[in-house]
Order: sequence, then C-alpha cells, then structure tokens
Amino acid sequence: MMKKCMALLLGGALISVNCLKGDSSVDMLVRAIQDKDRTAVERLLKRKNILGEPQRNRVCKAAEGVVVDCENSVVLLKSRWDALKFGYGLTLSTVGTALCGLGAFAFALTFEEGFEYGRDPDCENSEEQIAEVLIIAGLCFLVPGLYSTFSAWKCPRALNRLKQAEEIEAMVKNAPQLKEHTILS
Repeated sequence: MMKKCMALLLGGALISVNCLKGDSSVDMLVRAIQDKDRTAVERLLKRKNILGEPQRNRVCKAAEGVVVDCENSVVLLKSRWDALKFGYGLTLSTVGTALCGLGAFAFALTFEEGFEYGRDPDCENSEEQIAEVLIIAGLCFLVPGLYSTFSAWKCPRALNRLKQAEEIEAMVKNAPQLKEHTILS
C-alpha cells in the first residue's frame, strides 16, 4: 500500500512539474511569429535552434500563414487603425469644407449688402471679420483632414505589419537547422 501511494505521489509530482514547465520552444516560437514579435523570434532562434524537419516545417508554415493574413489585411476596411484615421480625416475635411463654404457665403453676403446699400466694400465691418475667421478656421480643419485622409488611404499600418511578417518569415527560413542526433555504433 505504501509503495502504491509513493508511486502515485511521484507520478502526480512529475505530471504537475510537466504542466508547470509550459510550452516547448517550438510553441513559443510559433506564438511569437503569430504576434509578429521580431525581437522574440530572433532571440528564440538564437537561443534554441529548430530541431528536425517536422518542427521546421511547422514554424515555416506558421510564418507563411501570418504573411498571407497580413497580405489579406492590406485593405482600408480590414485595417482598423487605418480606417479610423481615414474616418477622422474625412470628418475633419467635412467640417473644414462646411466652415469654408459658410465663410464664403457670409463674405458674399457682406459684399452684396455693401453694394446694395451704397457702402464702401473695402471698409472693415464685423460681418467681414466673421467671414474671414470662418474661412481661416475652415482651412485649419480642411488641411489636416485632407492630409490624414490621403495618408490613411495608403494603409501604412497594415503595410508595416506586412513588412514585419515578411522579415520574420525570412528569418525563420534562413535559420540554421540542426541535424538529428544519431548514436553511432
């Protein structure tokens, strides 16, 4: 009875130690590839070489899958940050255009009233100043809005992620492969 208890205790301890050990180096490498963490992949490749062809194929397939996913996400609607930046720029551009239009309309009304009532159109009045302020404020919204819209249209964040994934894939494919150890007779 005592031997059975000791055997169960030892077996339980071995199983719990194995569970606490965590993932293998190949699993950690695949997770780092999926997270597109270039430094972690580089560190893991230097620290632990990929043993055997099955592990190497698994890691290469993971890297290729990440590259394909990144290639498919280089679309404005699939890249969240680029889509948000595009929407932000579009909103700023719309507000800027509306303010410029309102200022131009107010400016046109002041000239029309000036000619109609016999006033000098060159004299400064508050309506003209309001129109000028509206146009300047509209331009202050319009210029950054257009810049943000056009820069987001190119999907720079999605392209950056694709570049990182391609670099990781090249690192994995160019990593040295250890040959399986065999016992010589």
